[in-house]
Amino acid sequence: MEIRFDLRELDGLEVSQEKLDLLRASMGLADTDDLAPRLTNLAHAGLIEYLEMLAGKGMPNRADEAKQDRLLYIIKKVFSPRLPSEDDISIMFQLTTTQSKTLLRNTLSRYRTKLHEELHQTLEEIYRSAEVSGEGYDVTILSDVFVEHLNLIVAKEGAGYNPIRKRSVGSRKYFIASDTHTALGNHFGN
Repeated sequence: MEIRFDLRELDGLEVSQEKLDLLRASMGLADTDDLAPRLTNLAHAGLIEYLEMLAGKGMPNRADEAKQDRLLYIIKKVFSPRLPSEDDISIMFQLTTTQSKTLLRNTLSRYRTKLHEELHQTLEEIYRSAEVSGEGYDVTILSDVFVEHLNLIVAKEGAGYNPIRKRSVGSRKYFIASDTHTALGNHFGN
């Protein structure tokens, strides 16, 4: 079964070029032509959410569970094979960074098996993007939640490894000690 709709035909939705430009910018897209595929993926995520509800899953009892469900479907249809950053979530859900961090953390906890591949892919890409610096490695990490998960991996690899730490307050630059980088490499099969 094929389902289609046109934004211009949605009741009560004014679709001006200004609104399209705002949507494009809020989704971090460079070109308005990239908007249609992204909106299609978002619509797909929304449809899955509604179909799950109608097919018997029902509606979550709490608002935070509804947001977690919605984020799960958006991750699977829009961001996969990676996870969104807290900034991405803040833009989509109109939340503060702290609220987005909590939503991402809770969604990963609640759906750990469903989001295992996306989490693994995201963390491995962070590990692989680390660049050698004088005494270890420097890396940019866009989410505190990702740092927490990387540090959990390091802790599981064994005692004595230094946790990943921020280079400076307010920065997204982190430092990974050489032995910690090696421990992460062992985990990711390097």
